Amino acid sequence: MRRYIFRQYLKIAKKVLAIVLVSGVITGLGLGALLIGVSEIIDAHSSTGWPSTTGIVLRSQVLISEHTTSRSNQTSQTDEFYSPDIAYRYVINGDTYRNDNIRYGLATNKPDAEELVRQYPVGNTAEVFYDPDDPKKSVLQPGYFGGLAFFPIMGLIATLF
Repeated sequence: MRRYIFRQYLKIAKKVLAIVLVSGVITGLGLGALLIGVSEIIDAHSSTGWPSTTGIVLRSQVLISEHTTSRSNQTSQTDEFYSPDIAYRYVINGDTYRNDNIRYGLATNKPDAEELVRQYPVGNTAEVFYDPDDPKKSVLQPGYFGGLAFFPIMGLIATLF
């Protein structure tokens, strides 16, 4: 009888441990997403007060990535996602930096990506806004742009879950 009770307790303990581990992982991921998202929002807000310098555009192209999802009975759908890929170089206090951050909250579609690439052709100069406390942090367009709230909201939901 004692063995039977012990086995039952052991089964329950394993289930509780699994629940605790899974919820711990979900909470950890949620908190990570929340912290990253809040940090991005703070940087986006701060970037409006950053000083600027002149940089040179090194790369400017639209990247296309495909994502295929399977549907029922051998049908699938392929979606294309477009993102601008713009790299630039700039000099602060004699040190050369290279970055590819265009702006905070970069959620684009094909027309938006193409427009950004048109704004920053290879070889042209561009105004680069940089963090005076950490000059390797920079953007071409300071401020908040759409899509930044996704990570903190998802992180909060996962944490509360």
